Amino acid sequence: MNRPHRPRSRLSRLEHDLSAVLGEENLGPLLAVTRLRKLWPEIVGSMMAARTEPVRIEEHADGHDGGRRLWIAVDHSIMAQQIRMLRSDILRACRSRARIEGLTQIRTQMLAGAGMRSPAPRRTRPAPLRMRKAIAQSLKQVNNDRLRRAIYAARVAQLIHADTSEAASQEDEA
Repeated sequence: MNRPHRPRSRLSRLEHDLSAVLGEENLGPLLAVTRLRKLWPEIVGSMMAARTEPVRIEEHADGHDGGRRLWIAVDHSIMAQQIRMLRSDILRACRSRARIEGLTQIRTQMLAGAGMRSPAPRRTRPAPLRMRKAIAQSLKQVNNDRLRRAIYAARVAQLIHADTSEAASQEDEA
């Protein structure tokens, strides 16, 4: 039983494929919103990011100045008011941090459940037993029991934090 021969598929850059499907004019704003969503908690802070989120960027031609408009979904009218009050700071941060040029307006829209979910906290591994023993050994000369325990806890926490930070930087490089 002979099957018809199908041509081999070829791998190509995802960006090229997306631009073919979406069109060049739609790919730029989509990539900009993706960058902005990643940086959103840094731009507006974690509290506001939990209740707001950038949803799209569109071209506009209101009045004499064309440009781009950023739409931000909010879960409450108070958040919309906060966005309006911080409009110039948000626009400046979008330009400098997310490298989005031409933003001139921000609009908000109510959307139940809007907000960026914070990533799950990274699990930390306990400090190795040999390191904890070394820390305890180095603190033998401290006579005050409460002070010795506090120093021990601080050094172990510092060790764990350094290990977690190193692992995070290695993940970022990958």
